[in-house]
Amino acid sequence: MHRILTFTVIFPLFIASVLPPGAYSQPPQELLQQGIALGINQQFEQALTLFSSIESRYPDHPAGPFFKAAIYQSMMLDYESMRWRALFYKDIEKSIVLAKALLTDNADPYAQFYLGAAYVFKSSQLAREKKYFSSLRSANKAMGFLKSQIQQDSSFCDPYLGIGSYDYWRSKFTLLLSWLPFFPDRRAEGIAAVLKAAECSIFSKWAAYSNLCWIFIKEEEYDAAIQYAQWGLHQFPQSRFFLWPLAEARFKKGAHQGAIESYLQLLHSIQREKINNHYNEIVIHWKLAQSYEALGNAVEARRHCLLLLQLQPEEEVKDRIKDKRKAAQKILAALQRDDLPAQ
Repeated sequence: MHRILTFTVIFPLFIASVLPPGAYSQPPQELLQQGIALGINQQFEQALTLFSSIESRYPDHPAGPFFKAAIYQSMMLDYESMRWRALFYKDIEKSIVLAKALLTDNADPYAQFYLGAAYVFKSSQLAREKKYFSSLRSANKAMGFLKSQIQQDSSFCDPYLGIGSYDYWRSKFTLLLSWLPFFPDRRAEGIAAVLKAAECSIFSKWAAYSNLCWIFIKEEEYDAAIQYAQWGLHQFPQSRFFLWPLAEARFKKGAHQGAIESYLQLLHSIQREKINNHYNEIVIHWKLAQSYEALGNAVEARRHCLLLLQLQPEEEVKDRIKDKRKAAQKILAALQRDDLPAQ
């Protein structure tokens, strides 16, 4: 689950945790928070059961299908698999329909937030499927609703997470076009908005922390990324959603001993899962091989290259790991040359 791309393009992995306080006729916040925590800790089945019960009890409210969609997207990210794609779209579309009904009937003062957050999810999934124009249309809809929500209630700052993430990552991916009036560089504004969400949000604090990890990695501010990841792990010690950026930030910084510790923790966590297409394992073995090689430990570098090459990934990820298999073979060849006696 190597996640610079998925956490940056698909920034709202935890945006499901952004639910406004005091909304009319909504499910109890305590239950929603419980389901959110289950999702962050990869207890996906329990979270789905909880949100399904909420959907049954509140059939006219978008919260049930909205949070179920959040869990399905989290599963797709965590397991690097599209197998829950149809279920995701079914629930996200249902949440949009229900949120529109709330908005039309003026039945919930935060209906615009539900709509905006739902369109963020949809945009994220479309981007992952490389449907970029459709993704942009959904993102634009999302920003309209989220900004309108802030205008409606300026004390509710959770929407800043979505707005700031969009501003930052859109600017980052269009940086070469920033001289055009259509693509201004709003990275600084985006970071400021996500920081604001981290400071004053009621429900989206950990979502903001997660996104800040990947933002700071992209900005090459590795110490800041490590700090936010460690704060997240203090609250959720087993969460792979914070272990991944911690490992990546340490790796990028060149702190290879720390990177090895984090990647080994990730490896053990992933190998305990029943669902495993081996993509994440291959990425971890590749990172470990590089870190051990950088530390001069040829034995462990060779071992992880061999473990990588022995894994048989499922069809949906085979094309994505070809480059890592080739790179591992190159490391093995280089290590073998180093072992040859001098002539």
